[in-house]
Amino acid sequence: MLTSAAAQNALQASDYAARPSWLCDRGLTAKVVCTETTRFDSYRTRYLSYRPHGYAPEREDGLFHDSFDSGGYSRSLVIYEAGRAIATIRLCSSGPEKSVGLQDTIPCAETFGPELLKLQEALIAEGRSPRIAEVNRLAKVPEMQSDNLITVGLFQMLKYLALASEAELVLVAIRFPHIKFYRRLGFEIIEAPRFVSRYNTSLALMACQRKDFGRIEHQVDFLFRRKRSLHWADMDDLGTRFLNGEEVPVFPVHKSMAMDCDERNAVPRALIN
Repeated sequence: MLTSAAAQNALQASDYAARPSWLCDRGLTAKVVCTETTRFDSYRTRYLSYRPHGYAPEREDGLFHDSFDSGGYSRSLVIYEAGRAIATIRLCSSGPEKSVGLQDTIPCAETFGPELLKLQEALIAEGRSPRIAEVNRLAKVPEMQSDNLITVGLFQMLKYLALASEAELVLVAIRFPHIKFYRRLGFEIIEAPRFVSRYNTSLALMACQRKDFGRIEHQVDFLFRRKRSLHWADMDDLGTRFLNGEEVPVFPVHKSMAMDCDERNAVPRALIN
Protein backbone atom coordinates (compact mmCIF):
# COMPACT_ATOMS: atom_id res chain seq x y z
CA MET A 1 0.00 0.00 0.00
CA LEU A 2 1.36 3.45 -0.89
CA THR A 3 2.27 5.83 1.88
CA SER A 4 0.67 9.28 1.73
CA ALA A 5 3.90 10.78 0.37
CA ALA A 6 4.26 8.03 -2.24
CA ALA A 7 0.62 8.38 -3.21
CA GLN A 8 1.08 12.12 -3.67
CA ASN A 9 4.15 11.56 -5.82
CA ALA A 10 2.28 9.02 -7.93
CA LEU A 11 -0.63 11.43 -8.38
CA GLN A 12 1.71 14.21 -9.46
CA ALA A 13 3.52 11.89 -11.86
CA SER A 14 0.23 10.97 -13.54
CA ASP A 15 -0.36 14.64 -14.38
CA TYR A 16 2.80 14.94 -16.41
CA ALA A 17 3.33 14.10 -20.04
CA ALA A 18 6.04 11.68 -21.15
CA ARG A 19 9.45 13.32 -20.95
CA PRO A 20 10.71 12.77 -24.52
CA SER A 21 8.20 15.18 -26.11
CA TRP A 22 8.91 17.96 -23.63
CA LEU A 23 12.68 18.27 -23.67
CA CYS A 24 13.48 21.96 -23.48
CA ASP A 25 16.97 21.48 -24.89
CA ARG A 26 15.88 19.97 -28.22
CA GLY A 27 17.30 22.97 -30.00
CA LEU A 28 14.14 23.98 -31.85
CA THR A 29 14.67 27.01 -34.09
CA ALA A 30 12.37 29.15 -36.20
CA LYS A 31 12.53 31.20 -39.38
CA VAL A 32 10.03 33.55 -40.93
CA VAL A 33 9.15 32.57 -44.49
CA CYS A 34 10.98 35.11 -46.64
CA THR A 35 13.14 33.06 -49.05
CA GLU A 36 12.55 30.35 -51.62
CA THR A 37 14.04 27.80 -49.21
CA THR A 38 11.78 28.70 -46.27
CA ARG A 39 8.79 28.92 -48.61
CA PHE A 40 9.51 25.41 -49.87
CA ASP A 41 9.90 24.15 -46.30
CA SER A 42 6.53 25.62 -45.29
CA TYR A 43 4.63 24.31 -48.32
CA ARG A 44 6.27 20.89 -48.07
CA THR A 45 5.46 20.58 -44.36
CA ARG A 46 1.81 21.42 -45.06
CA TYR A 47 1.63 18.80 -47.78
CA LEU A 48 3.17 16.10 -45.59
CA SER A 49 0.73 16.98 -42.81
CA TYR A 50 -2.48 17.40 -44.83
CA ARG A 51 -2.14 14.83 -47.60
CA PRO A 52 -2.58 11.66 -45.45
CA HIS A 53 -5.92 13.05 -44.20
CA GLY A 54 -7.14 14.11 -47.63
CA TYR A 55 -6.92 17.83 -46.82
CA ALA A 56 -4.52 18.45 -49.71
CA PRO A 57 -4.80 17.20 -53.29
CA GLU A 58 -2.08 14.94 -54.61
CA ARG A 59 0.61 16.98 -56.34
CA GLU A 60 3.75 15.91 -58.17
CA ASP A 61 5.83 18.63 -56.54
CA GLY A 62 4.70 17.57 -53.04
CA LEU A 63 3.83 21.14 -52.01
CA PHE A 64 0.63 22.71 -50.71
CA HIS A 65 -0.17 26.42 -50.99
CA ASP A 66 -3.10 28.65 -51.89
CA SER A 67 -3.93 32.12 -53.15
CA PHE A 68 -3.55 33.69 -49.70
CA ASP A 69 0.16 32.85 -49.74
CA SER A 70 0.77 35.21 -52.63
CA GLY A 71 -1.63 38.03 -51.84
CA GLY A 72 0.83 40.14 -49.87
CA TYR A 73 -1.25 40.05 -46.69
CA SER A 74 0.11 36.88 -45.09
CA ARG A 75 3.28 35.75 -43.35
CA SER A 76 4.30 32.25 -42.34
CA LEU A 77 6.97 30.73 -40.16
CA VAL A 78 8.70 27.36 -40.00
CA ILE A 79 10.08 25.48 -37.00
CA TYR A 80 13.17 23.33 -37.44
CA GLU A 81 14.74 20.54 -35.43
CA ALA A 82 18.30 19.58 -36.29
CA GLY A 83 17.96 21.49 -39.55
CA ARG A 84 14.79 19.70 -40.62
CA ALA A 85 11.49 21.54 -41.14
CA ILE A 86 8.92 19.98 -38.80
CA ALA A 87 6.11 22.53 -38.41
CA THR A 88 4.64 25.67 -39.92
CA ILE A 89 1.87 28.18 -39.32
CA ARG A 90 0.48 31.23 -41.16
CA LEU A 91 -1.00 34.57 -40.16
CA CYS A 92 -3.21 36.40 -42.67
CA SER A 93 -4.04 40.03 -41.96
CA SER A 94 -6.50 42.47 -43.45
CA GLY A 95 -5.45 45.85 -44.75
CA PRO A 96 -5.31 48.88 -42.44
CA GLU A 97 -8.51 50.15 -44.07
CA LYS A 98 -11.75 48.38 -45.02
CA SER A 99 -11.07 49.16 -48.68
CA VAL A 100 -9.25 45.85 -49.01
CA GLY A 101 -11.85 43.09 -49.21
CA LEU A 102 -11.83 40.54 -46.40
CA GLN A 103 -12.51 37.77 -48.93
CA ASP A 104 -9.08 38.53 -50.45
CA THR A 105 -7.13 38.64 -47.20
CA ILE A 106 -8.82 36.57 -44.47
CA PRO A 107 -9.60 32.91 -45.38
CA CYS A 108 -12.34 32.47 -42.77
CA ALA A 109 -14.28 35.38 -44.32
CA GLU A 110 -15.71 32.77 -46.68
CA THR A 111 -17.55 31.27 -43.71
CA PHE A 112 -17.83 34.20 -41.29
CA GLY A 113 -17.87 37.21 -43.63
CA PRO A 114 -20.81 39.13 -42.07
CA GLU A 115 -19.47 38.47 -38.57
CA LEU A 116 -16.04 39.83 -39.50
CA LEU A 117 -17.55 42.99 -40.92
CA LYS A 118 -19.42 43.53 -37.64
CA LEU A 119 -16.17 43.05 -35.73
CA GLN A 120 -14.47 45.69 -37.86
CA GLU A 121 -17.38 48.10 -37.39
CA ALA A 122 -17.17 47.60 -33.62
CA LEU A 123 -13.44 48.33 -33.65
CA ILE A 124 -13.98 51.52 -35.63
CA ALA A 125 -16.74 52.62 -33.24
CA GLU A 126 -14.23 52.23 -30.39
CA GLY A 127 -11.72 54.40 -32.23
CA ARG A 128 -9.48 51.42 -33.00
CA SER A 129 -7.98 50.17 -36.23
CA PRO A 130 -10.19 47.74 -38.20
CA ARG A 131 -7.16 45.56 -38.95
CA ILE A 132 -7.76 41.92 -38.03
CA ALA A 133 -5.71 38.78 -38.58
CA GLU A 134 -6.38 35.06 -38.81
CA VAL A 135 -4.21 32.15 -37.71
CA ASN A 136 -4.36 29.25 -40.16
CA ARG A 137 -2.39 26.56 -41.99
CA LEU A 138 -0.98 25.06 -38.81
CA ALA A 139 0.82 21.89 -39.89
CA LYS A 140 3.26 19.42 -38.37
CA VAL A 141 5.01 16.52 -40.08
CA PRO A 142 3.13 13.25 -39.41
CA GLU A 143 5.50 11.86 -36.79
CA MET A 144 5.23 15.09 -34.77
CA GLN A 145 1.42 15.32 -34.75
CA SER A 146 1.14 14.52 -31.04
CA ASP A 147 4.14 16.63 -29.97
CA ASN A 148 2.56 19.46 -28.00
CA LEU A 149 5.85 21.26 -27.46
CA ILE A 150 5.96 22.06 -31.16
CA THR A 151 2.41 23.44 -31.08
CA VAL A 152 3.30 25.72 -28.18
CA GLY A 153 6.47 26.69 -30.04
CA LEU A 154 4.49 27.73 -33.11
CA PHE A 155 2.43 30.14 -31.04
CA GLN A 156 5.50 31.29 -29.14
CA MET A 157 6.87 32.58 -32.45
CA LEU A 158 3.54 33.54 -34.01
CA LYS A 159 3.31 36.36 -31.48
CA TYR A 160 5.96 38.26 -33.42
CA LEU A 161 4.00 38.00 -36.66
CA ALA A 162 0.89 39.20 -34.81
CA LEU A 163 2.70 42.18 -33.32
CA ALA A 164 4.21 43.11 -36.67
CA SER A 165 0.75 42.93 -38.31
CA GLU A 166 -0.59 45.55 -35.85
CA ALA A 167 -3.86 43.65 -35.76
CA GLU A 168 -6.38 44.55 -33.08
CA LEU A 169 -7.89 41.07 -33.16
CA VAL A 170 -6.35 37.71 -33.99
CA LEU A 171 -8.92 35.15 -35.12
CA VAL A 172 -8.98 31.43 -35.65
CA ALA A 173 -11.68 29.26 -37.25
CA ILE A 174 -11.34 26.01 -35.38
CA ARG A 175 -12.91 22.60 -35.09
CA PHE A 176 -14.60 21.72 -31.82
CA PRO A 177 -11.89 19.35 -30.45
CA HIS A 178 -9.34 22.20 -30.45
CA ILE A 179 -11.44 24.85 -28.72
CA LYS A 180 -10.16 24.00 -25.24
CA PHE A 181 -6.52 24.48 -26.24
CA TYR A 182 -7.17 27.85 -27.86
CA ARG A 183 -9.11 29.01 -24.82
CA ARG A 184 -6.02 28.38 -22.73
CA LEU A 185 -4.04 30.57 -25.09
CA GLY A 186 -6.41 33.48 -24.52
CA PHE A 187 -8.89 33.02 -27.38
CA GLU A 188 -12.62 33.34 -26.76
CA ILE A 189 -15.52 31.98 -28.81
CA ILE A 190 -17.31 34.78 -30.65
CA GLU A 191 -19.32 32.56 -33.01
CA ALA A 192 -20.56 29.14 -31.94
CA PRO A 193 -19.61 26.10 -34.03
CA ARG A 194 -21.56 25.84 -37.28
CA PHE A 195 -21.53 23.10 -39.87
CA VAL A 196 -19.62 24.02 -43.03
CA SER A 197 -20.63 21.64 -45.81
CA ARG A 198 -17.61 22.26 -48.04
CA TYR A 199 -15.32 21.14 -45.23
CA ASN A 200 -17.77 18.53 -43.91
CA THR A 201 -17.12 19.69 -40.35
CA SER A 202 -18.23 22.30 -37.82
CA LEU A 203 -16.12 25.39 -37.22
CA ALA A 204 -16.19 27.92 -34.38
CA LEU A 205 -14.77 31.43 -34.66
CA MET A 206 -12.49 32.45 -31.81
CA ALA A 207 -10.66 35.71 -31.18
CA CYS A 208 -7.90 37.13 -29.03
CA GLN A 209 -7.61 40.88 -28.57
CA ARG A 210 -4.29 42.64 -28.76
CA LYS A 211 -4.42 43.52 -25.07
CA ASP A 212 -4.76 39.80 -24.27
CA PHE A 213 -1.86 38.60 -26.43
CA GLY A 214 0.27 38.24 -23.31
CA ARG A 215 -1.73 35.24 -22.12
CA ILE A 216 0.03 33.06 -24.67
CA GLU A 217 3.42 34.09 -23.33
CA HIS A 218 2.25 33.53 -19.75
CA GLN A 219 1.05 30.07 -20.73
CA VAL A 220 4.52 29.24 -22.04
CA ASP A 221 6.05 30.69 -18.87
CA PHE A 222 3.90 28.40 -16.76
CA LEU A 223 4.56 25.34 -18.90
CA PHE A 224 8.31 25.75 -18.50
CA ARG A 225 8.27 27.30 -15.01
CA ARG A 226 10.12 30.35 -16.21
CA LYS A 227 10.58 33.03 -13.60
CA ARG A 228 9.62 35.99 -15.76
CA SER A 229 7.56 36.77 -18.81
CA LEU A 230 8.89 38.27 -22.01
CA HIS A 231 5.67 40.31 -22.19
CA TRP A 232 3.96 39.62 -25.46
CA ALA A 233 2.78 43.19 -25.81
CA ASP A 234 6.35 44.27 -26.54
CA MET A 235 8.70 43.46 -29.39
CA ASP A 236 12.06 42.24 -28.10
CA ASP A 237 15.47 41.69 -29.69
CA LEU A 238 14.67 38.07 -30.51
CA GLY A 239 11.55 39.12 -32.38
CA THR A 240 13.39 41.80 -34.32
CA ARG A 241 16.03 39.30 -35.42
CA PHE A 242 13.36 36.76 -36.32
CA LEU A 243 11.37 39.22 -38.44
CA ASN A 244 14.57 40.23 -40.21
CA GLY A 245 14.96 36.65 -41.44
CA GLU A 246 17.42 35.32 -38.88
CA GLU A 247 17.06 31.77 -37.57
CA VAL A 248 16.40 32.07 -33.84
CA PRO A 249 15.78 29.67 -30.94
CA VAL A 250 12.12 29.01 -30.20
CA PHE A 251 12.71 28.64 -26.47
CA PRO A 252 15.83 30.69 -25.63
CA VAL A 253 17.41 29.63 -22.38
CA HIS A 254 18.56 32.46 -20.13
CA LYS A 255 20.91 31.93 -17.21
CA SER A 256 18.36 33.42 -14.86
CA MET A 257 15.90 30.78 -16.03
CA ALA A 258 18.25 27.86 -15.40
CA MET A 259 16.58 24.94 -13.65
CA ASP A 260 17.12 21.30 -12.96
CA CYS A 261 16.80 19.16 -16.08
CA ASP A 262 14.28 16.81 -14.50
CA GLU A 263 12.08 19.78 -13.59
CA ARG A 264 12.28 21.20 -17.10
CA ASN A 265 11.27 17.92 -18.64
CA ALA A 266 8.04 17.64 -16.68
CA VAL A 267 5.06 19.45 -18.17
CA PRO A 268 1.54 19.16 -16.76
CA ARG A 269 -0.57 17.03 -19.09
CA ALA A 270 -3.72 18.84 -17.97
CA LEU A 271 -2.53 22.08 -19.59
CA ILE A 272 -2.67 20.52 -23.04
CA ASN A 273 -5.44 17.94 -22.88
